Amino acid sequence: MAGWEIEEQHLQLHDIRPGKTGPPGNAGNRPIFHGQGGGNDDREVDVEKFIRAVAAAVDEAIPHPDAPVVLACDPAVEPFFRRCTRLSDVVEPALRGNHEHSDDTAVHAAAWSVVASRFEAIERATRARFADLRGTGRTAERIEEVVPAACGGRVDTLFVREGARVRGIFDPDAWRARRTEDELATDLANLAATDTYLNRGRVLVVPPERMPTEAAVAAILRY
Repeated sequence: MAGWEIEEQHLQLHDIRPGKTGPPGNAGNRPIFHGQGGGNDDREVDVEKFIRAVAAAVDEAIPHPDAPVVLACDPAVEPFFRRCTRLSDVVEPALRGNHEHSDDTAVHAAAWSVVASRFEAIERATRARFADLRGTGRTAERIEEVVPAACGGRVDTLFVREGARVRGIFDPDAWRARRTEDELATDLANLAATDTYLNRGRVLVVPPERMPTEAAVAAILRY
């Protein structure tokens, strides 16, 4: 636990045994620990140690090391995290303050306001790139093509129409996806999005009017 190494060096035992006088309320003459906390330098080292552990966990949880990340934290913690993280794009400004009890929806809305313009620019540029590559073999629109490509790590960028649901089954042994309402069917659009993300591709969920095609999904392929 962060703080243990520092604080344990400063704890002292005040032994209250029968026949000794202890403070009021010390029922049963229990021992009392007291003493001074660590100095400011020690506490700073201890905070940094804790933030290094947090940063390492965040780095591991985000498969895209260059993805923009909005930091929500106390201002005193921010410089430690920026110094410790391996993520290359911790954006400015951070959401400064204590958000421990904040509503998730409110935090998400605040974070989105910081990065919305950046994602909108990426979406426009990617839509234009899809149009340029269409017909060259570097794009796919049929779910039967997109799902195997996403599973195999071939999808660089995937557009998913907001609210799209494509029921079907993907057979990884036959490397084939097909539409069906079979009881074993899953959402192939969601499967394609998940596999694209896990294979370090970009997933853009957009409303129908901003899709580059009329299909439920549209992919730019790496090869």
